[in-house]
Amino acid sequence: MIDFCLQQPSRTLPDALATWHEKIKRTPPVIDVGFRLAVTDLTRRGRLEDLATVPRRGVTSYRLFMAYEGSIMVDDETTSRPIQLTHVAGAPRYVVHVTCKDAIDPIARARAASRKAPGETCTQYLLVDEGCGEATSPRSPMAGQASRSG
Repeated sequence: MIDFCLQQPSRTLPDALATWHEKIKRTPPVIDVGFRLAVTDLTRRGRLEDLATVPRRGVTSYRLFMAYEGSIMVDDETTSRPIQLTHVAGAPRYVVHVTCKDAIDPIARARAASRKAPGETCTQYLLVDEGCGEATSPRSPMAGQASRSG
């Protein structure tokens, strides 16, 4: 099992890792467990220097939240900068929950430059639009209801 080791507000990345290791000690699992570090703050308490140490602690992947403004988003940058940084570092990255053209364009540019830039969206992003709540929208669960009720 791979569990998200979530950095809590006002806590450092090593604190987050220590918290999850303590949970494992309190309740030993019966299967193999690994962690993916969920970085939520790289400005106040999370430092890039700390992030660089996690592979030595057995954590080889992490997740930066860039899409949840006001809650656990690291910052409001699009996918462009992380793609550039991981390319320079020679590190793999996988962009998930791509929601708009501004996020797709950097992936397309990286692919056009023959760089690996995998990304994915969610099904609902392909099917839901502003008109989905209107009875006249063919995608609405209420489609056709207005004409039948009259």
